[in-house]
Amino acid sequence: MTKPTPLSVAQALILSTAAQRPDHMVLPFPSSLRARGAAQRHLVTSLIKLSFIEEVLTLLPALSWRQDEQGLLHALRITDAGLAAIGIAVDPAVVAAARPSPTC
Repeated sequence: MTKPTPLSVAQALILSTAAQRPDHMVLPFPSSLRARGAAQRHLVTSLIKLSFIEEVLTLLPALSWRQDEQGLLHALRITDAGLAAIGIAVDPAVVAAARPSPTC
């Protein structure tokens, strides 16, 4: 059995905020998050590497965290692993049916 990855307070705040949103999107960051700039990018990168959040395409600039070489906007969404990391049990069938596309 693998040992759970310990989360920093900032990582837990990002994940729990995303988990409370109907679309499970990470952005905008919670206003109580003190990290800015490069520190935010480091938090996001570490959560992506842990597979706790994932990049998804979006048409909504307010949800985007980066734009790729083709000009496509990428948003961030909490994954089932991210939900599990903060103690939320996940039924994949329910999540798939309830999760709207961020491009809508």
